[in-house]
Amino acid sequence: MPTLAGWDAAGRILYTEQSSVSINLYAMDSATLHSWSQIKIVGGEAGPVAAAGPSVIGGAFRSTSRVSIARSTSTKGTTLLGFSFESPTFPQQGMAATLGAGAAIATSVQITAINKVAAAHTFPTFTTTKWASKDGKSIEGILLLPPGFDPKDSKPAPLVVFTHCGPAMAVTATHLGYGSVCARFPLAQLAEAGYLVLQPNYRGSTGYGKDFRMSDRGDWGGNDYNDVFSGAANLIKLGYTTASQVSHMGWSYGGYMSALAMGTVQDNYGFPLQKIVTGGTLSDLISHTGTTDITKIIKSWAGGYHWDSPDLRAMMTAHSGIYHVEKATAPTLMFHGANDPRMPISQSFQLHYALKSRGIPVRFLTFPGSGHIPGDPNQIKTVWDETLAWLAPAAAAKDGSGSPVVV
Repeated sequence: MPTLAGWDAAGRILYTEQSSVSINLYAMDSATLHSWSQIKIVGGEAGPVAAAGPSVIGGAFRSTSRVSIARSTSTKGTTLLGFSFESPTFPQQGMAATLGAGAAIATSVQITAINKVAAAHTFPTFTTTKWASKDGKSIEGILLLPPGFDPKDSKPAPLVVFTHCGPAMAVTATHLGYGSVCARFPLAQLAEAGYLVLQPNYRGSTGYGKDFRMSDRGDWGGNDYNDVFSGAANLIKLGYTTASQVSHMGWSYGGYMSALAMGTVQDNYGFPLQKIVTGGTLSDLISHTGTTDITKIIKSWAGGYHWDSPDLRAMMTAHSGIYHVEKATAPTLMFHGANDPRMPISQSFQLHYALKSRGIPVRFLTFPGSGHIPGDPNQIKTVWDETLAWLAPAAAAKDGSGSPVVV
């Protein structure tokens, strides 16, 4: 998913692209379109880039490109770059760098001093982590650690598994103060409250090559599901958490994963989910067909519609949470935009009804005027506040007998 920045003084194409959990700047020879290399940006006077580790240049999935060429002078052979830079613990700032013609290294200086509250805050420790999925494929993710948590010496901590939306998206090394990609769940606050927060880049995610990106074709809710929950199983095996301390959270495709997981994880992985938070949920791949604005994408992904063959119909049923809800036990918090064209709100209504009819504690909040992802700051704050309250270890789940709440 490259994003074009422009051309430098040497005639190279400059663009940003994700690699693993970082987003870097690259240069490509404009004559052949074959030879490309990363532009290494090092810290200059301010120096935040030099020691950042995993980081993001250009704003990731929150916006269009935030890398621009301010001036490119072929006679002097230099290009002046302006770009945003951030890491999980370094809030986004504006940077400038001078790139020599054909150079592979640019020295940067920080030119803004915004986000001062975040800059003064101590954010949770993070690490990239890898594990083997059920079929042996290596999967990577970001793991946030609670304050003072030492994997070698600490007691097991409660775990929240966050599944990103997409699937053509990824968890990247963006600043933790923004929350998660999609809906901006309060991941940093959860870690600060004592949770481990695992964010897998499951099959279908960007940043790991074309084969990995395309490997979920015809398999939504299959191996990508295993990628997510084998990550939780790995942390249980390592002793970071226990089988009675795992919760799940997700929006959009992550909400689809929540709906599927609530009735299947116990049988497939041997641990029950303690709490679930799901937004923009997809609970039924069959009723989703013809009601969503991406129906043709569903056909492209699956290779057809559910009426085209018994095998497709069986696969969509097996991979839809609504058909496993009889085994769901976890208290569930639900969010949905009233005007969501991607995952119509009926997807959440039917799941809410099923959970309520079974006596599962469930709280369902709907956002008037909101589409697929809430953009109103008050709605985002509601997501954060309600999520933190619902997942709090000592919190009792609210009774599931009520109707959806409009907020």
